[in-house]
Amino acid sequence: EDFYDENVVFLRFCFEKELLKKNPLDRQGRILRMVYINQDLTNIGKNLFPELLDKFLAFYDRKGKTSLETMLNRWYTALEKEYRSQTAG
Repeated sequence: EDFYDENVVFLRFCFEKELLKKNPLDRQGRILRMVYINQDLTNIGKNLFPELLDKFLAFYDRKGKTSLETMLNRWYTALEKEYRSQTAG
């Protein structure tokens, strides 16, 4: 149950940051799908989503004291900064 709830947080975050083209949750906040391929991702999502997912899965296994929301924002900010610097050149 906790893992499901954490996935809801992760997927909502990814949609709000415009990494996913379509909302992965229904109106009740239930997950509609768990598998995402390149055509489901925005251009920036194709670059950031896989790395963010890896960090999320590693974080969940570790059960840290920092909230998932805080960590998602930290990871996203770092990944986006790296992505922007690579595409600026």
